[in-house]
Amino acid sequence: MPPPPGETDWRNVLEWKARAVQQKVASTMSAELLALRDAVKRAWHYVNILRKLRADFRVEFMIDSAPLRDQLASGISRSEPQMQGCLEFVREQINELRAHVHKVHSECILADTLTKPLFMNA
Repeated sequence: MPPPPGETDWRNVLEWKARAVQQKVASTMSAELLALRDAVKRAWHYVNILRKLRADFRVEFMIDSAPLRDQLASGISRSEPQMQGCLEFVREQINELRAHVHKVHSECILADTLTKPLFMNA
């Protein structure tokens, strides 16, 4: 979410990553869920350090998947019931981190911008 008019966005990116998931899944949404699971697990490293420093911070995850956003909101993995346990774990961890998940346009995903090849017209 962009800041209100006239205000600066003071977010700091601590980590971004783009990579293929290691296990085979039936859909892109499941791959996105597994990637978010990995991000949630890594977030705890930063949270523990920042808490020891008594820093004022908040945890935010940026996703570009509307189906993933919808599953996080509903708490039900309808299309792939075998992913229900992973979904519940991610929701629980997001809650414990007091994190926010934002759905943003794909063009705004930093990892995509920094890792996808650029094609130029010759």
